[in-house]
Amino acid sequence: MQKETESKPQASHAQTGFSGWIRFLAVLVSAVLLFPGTLMLPGSRAAGAEIAAGTTIGAAKLKSISRVSFSVRDDKNKPYTVYVFSDDEGKTVASKDETWPGAQEGSVVYFGTYRAALVKQGEQTGKVQSVPLSLESVNKARQDSFKLPGNGKGRPDLLFLGEPNGSDTDTFSPYFIANGVLHSLDFVDAQGKKQGKSIAAAPYRGVRGLGNGRIQTRVYSRADSRYYFSTYQLDLPTLKLRRVDDLYRYSGEWPNIAGARYNLASLMNSARKHVLPSDPRVKFGMTAAQVRSLKGTPEKKRSDEWDNYIGYGNSWIGFDNSWEEEVLPDRTFVQTFALDLATNEEDTYITPEQVREWLGKPDSEYDSPGEGGSGYRIGYEWQEGSIVFDYKGDGAPIDRVTIY
Repeated sequence: MQKETESKPQASHAQTGFSGWIRFLAVLVSAVLLFPGTLMLPGSRAAGAEIAAGTTIGAAKLKSISRVSFSVRDDKNKPYTVYVFSDDEGKTVASKDETWPGAQEGSVVYFGTYRAALVKQGEQTGKVQSVPLSLESVNKARQDSFKLPGNGKGRPDLLFLGEPNGSDTDTFSPYFIANGVLHSLDFVDAQGKKQGKSIAAAPYRGVRGLGNGRIQTRVYSRADSRYYFSTYQLDLPTLKLRRVDDLYRYSGEWPNIAGARYNLASLMNSARKHVLPSDPRVKFGMTAAQVRSLKGTPEKKRSDEWDNYIGYGNSWIGFDNSWEEEVLPDRTFVQTFALDLATNEEDTYITPEQVREWLGKPDSEYDSPGEGGSGYRIGYEWQEGSIVFDYKGDGAPIDRVTIY
């Protein structure tokens, strides 16, 4: 079958040359407007001359036209070379008066519509891939794109193509090879809702591999003045990376501690069993005498409208507030637990947004003014009890958890 354009009358050489010159000027002017100091590179295609997906190109030719390349093993551990090229590429040099994130004065930045081609090890030709690349610029002086080696146990090599998205972040898009084809991956949240094909992470390898087919990202949040870590589970059959945990902390070092999902699940498990999160030996219905025999003399005490509490560390054990004696009566029974959580001044904390994501939609949310005159509560209820998370307001972390 002939292409539609082949059935049209042929233009004269003069017409063809004039229209081609006009198209070239249009592309050049657009590039100059977007990137001052821009130059379209020799060999860049004219409009309409895009190399089609599936086109076979010699490996030597691909090497010569590619801006970057990576050695990547597929899901069967077979080695390939991924060539990234553009057939409409231009370049610009950042000047003293015109710099941007990822480009200092003198930086050479290439830009265009980037494509990928795969060459299997030992072969002399490669194929142009159909998968769109989320890549618009390349600064070879930086390490915005990289390969994350596979672990041989459910996670093949992953290729992350990235470019600057601010002074503290890059935008990365992950790809992998299966059956000789380059595939992109989708990021989804804990409920499976699609977040997109790209994610923000710190420049210079803000992604690391973990065991069991997981990866973890790291990015600095200026708003929170701390680092945010997200953990994703790779599911190759569905081409997805599902978020399975996250963590805020001051230190930018890769964490070796549990994230919010694990901690919240542990709190919920303690709440359903009516045991003290920090010491499951202490349970609802125990007497004050039994608590003291396990925990010793209380370190502190406090009261609220419904309960009198004795404290050990960051944990509180609540009893009916009908007693007024200085010393807690031996036969008073445990009916509430509370836990003071880390706040802004400490290394890690849990946010209201994390509570809603990992525990699901709350049964209740309401104002609960505390000593400072403001406060909010997030509540979850079941037949035998409930758990409540307290925080001061927008942007504040959870500062106390109460189990009833």
